[in-house]
Amino acid sequence: MEENTKKKYVIDASFVLSHLMPDELSEEATLFFLKYKTKKIEFITTTLLLYELANSFSSNIKRNRISPSEANRLLDLYQDYRIVEYSVNLKEVLKLSFKYNISCYDSSYIWLSKEKKAKFLTFDSQLKSINL
Repeated sequence: MEENTKKKYVIDASFVLSHLMPDELSEEATLFFLKYKTKKIEFITTTLLLYELANSFSSNIKRNRISPSEANRLLDLYQDYRIVEYSVNLKEVLKLSFKYNISCYDSSYIWLSKEKKAKFLTFDSQLKSINL
């Protein structure tokens, strides 16, 4: 059996949105997604990410930044990537939340990154400052 030796990255909503949202496009995120699509790297995330994306799309519809049909298209685009999602250990997530003074949502990505020994990709400046 061949061992998976691809570099693994945990991605959060800020990172995905910087690739999907038309007015937030990031060259860095686009390059990572290209590497993912060509199977050079592996993305993983928490089961929370899809809800965070849907919530962001909903908020952006209300602000008239995108249309409902655009939100559906972006959601489909994300789901077409078929990124592996993991459940988290909520007690450990809660500990990290208090340790770093962040939400449990954000600490779930940090927990997964530590658990899977994967680099964490985010555009959230507060989360970037946490030394994993």
